[in-house]
Amino acid sequence: MIPYRFGARERRMFGVFHPPAGERARGSAVLLLNPFGQEAIRSHRIFRVLAERLARRGFPVLRFDYYATGDSDGECEQGTLAGWCDDVRTAHAELLARSGCRAAAWVGLRLGASLGLLAARADAAPRMLLLWDPVIDGGAYLDELRLAHMNFLAEDFGIDWPAFAARFGRPREGVVDEALGFPLPLELRAELRAMALAAAPPQTARVHVLVTAEGAAQARLRERLAAAPSLEWRALASSSPWNSDEAMSAAIVPADVLDHIEATVETLP
Repeated sequence: MIPYRFGARERRMFGVFHPPAGERARGSAVLLLNPFGQEAIRSHRIFRVLAERLARRGFPVLRFDYYATGDSDGECEQGTLAGWCDDVRTAHAELLARSGCRAAAWVGLRLGASLGLLAARADAAPRMLLLWDPVIDGGAYLDELRLAHMNFLAEDFGIDWPAFAARFGRPREGVVDEALGFPLPLELRAELRAMALAAAPPQTARVHVLVTAEGAAQARLRERLAAAPSLEWRALASSSPWNSDEAMSAAIVPADVLDHIEATVETLP
């Protein structure tokens, strides 16, 4: 692993490059796209293991922190979807320059998958886009984050939300403006509320979607992505609940999901 910083001086990011270690050098590289907040922490080991596995297969791999997240520069309150999409494109160009490859696959998890679909455009299109449980409805995602944060406060600090609502009014975004320790600044909340992933046109020939649960939102996304020249949709109930408090303590890695991702990326030259 080679840790280093890259990007413009005013927007430096932290990345970890995994050079290819296999006997066969590949013509494609792989860019890993983090989720947001607590999910980024919980998936850190998953992405490290995945990067090492892909590197052993001969793929150069870059994992990185978006600006204002993780070990990159910037304050948490400076994070925006538009800025993070620019960061994805910057990381894509950095990976191609460092690896010498002409193309890269993007593998994103949760909000990272959403950013991959939103960031892809003609001048920065991945050879393959693999979306793992993408956040499809930004408004629903915000509600999910707010509920998780309120439940945490109720369980760990004994906050009585009905009593709070009776005295101060119903908790709204202006009251709960963080998600389990991660700020949700006003601009980011507005961007998420407006985000409808099913409206984003695919900008790459090969789109692979891996979902561990299916519902109406997933059906809308699948219908939209059907316009891609090549779409593979795979429902896979992971045996490892990586996104849980218990999983953090056990350092659980969903091997079945990583097996599928590795086999999918293996189809690249």
